[in-house]
Amino acid sequence: MGNGRPQPKAAHAASIADAPLGRRAPTIRFPTVLGWVLLLSASAFGQRPASAVEPACVPTAGAAVRVEVFSDPQCGTCRQFYLENLEPLLDDFGDTGEVCVVHYLFPLRTHAHAREASLYALAGGALGAGGRERVLDALFRSQDRWADDGDLRSALATAFSTAELDLLAERAATPELAAQLEGEVAVARGRRVSSTPTVFVVHGEERQSIPATVQYPLLRRYLAHLVEP
Repeated sequence: MGNGRPQPKAAHAASIADAPLGRRAPTIRFPTVLGWVLLLSASAFGQRPASAVEPACVPTAGAAVRVEVFSDPQCGTCRQFYLENLEPLLDDFGDTGEVCVVHYLFPLRTHAHAREASLYALAGGALGAGGRERVLDALFRSQDRWADDGDLRSALATAFSTAELDLLAERAATPELAAQLEGEVAVARGRRVSSTPTVFVVHGEERQSIPATVQYPLLRRYLAHLVEP
């Protein structure tokens, strides 16, 4: 094709059973490339509203592959995906500059404390570079302590100083952050996101949806395929 888009890589069939992943999993065949679907569902596209504030893609914004995650801080499956997929992903690819992760906040109305927790995560930006990620990490790790009663301050007390907690509470109550959260929710709706976590892998002009239940060894193999020379 002569449209300037990245060209698909040569066909390559691989089986999840080909590598020792620690436990037996169903054999899955991968059709190739940007349409490569390791348990991938159909492509999903959506326009980002002009008013939306784009969260940072960490650790390297210019990475060739971008993993977009729409999460609710009170969602148990989001916590699981964060701990079992995003953490090892950043360990494996974070230093290479080849893959980055952008975390959108999408609090569900069915979770009583998700909106406030999301605002706390946004308020983390006031703590300096990486502040948002620090707060989101602490929220997921302490989720069982605040999900029932919504006592975010007590749950986060082991990770932040009193001054930092005061700043988070102050910033979380501002109209500015409420508008920013609505912007991220608008992005989710533009992507037709209706549940959490919802995950996309973006490479070139292609955006592929992947199931949140994917096991990390399989996700890692897929990402490694995309970034290989």
